[in-house]
Amino acid sequence: MKHVKKFLWYQILTAIVLTGIGLLFEFLVAISLLIGAMISTLGTGILALGVFNDRNFQDPEFMLQRFYIAEMLKIVVVISVFTIIFLFSKKISPLAVLGAYFFAQSVPTALAWLQDDEP
Repeated sequence: MKHVKKFLWYQILTAIVLTGIGLLFEFLVAISLLIGAMISTLGTGILALGVFNDRNFQDPEFMLQRFYIAEMLKIVVVISVFTIIFLFSKKISPLAVLGAYFFAQSVPTALAWLQDDEP
């Protein structure tokens, strides 16, 4: 669970950095970047809670089932949030939101891989 928390912190830090960079351009760009990165963090949090909330790590079938359920829930929530954002907020930049979403997914993964933490 320590690695999951570290990964979530990496995503939050990525969101803060992206927002800061966006503020150099325009406030709405910064908000769009923040929204995209936080949607990514929300999805990761849902997946982490769904998979690692229970301590029954010995049963691979149970873990796989929990993973699939959590991943489906994550997908439904992320698509729903994107839909709500794009339908009701006409001022945000869809490109910035989607770019920040994918950036916040990939950068923490690269950071965790570069650190090569052992459990």
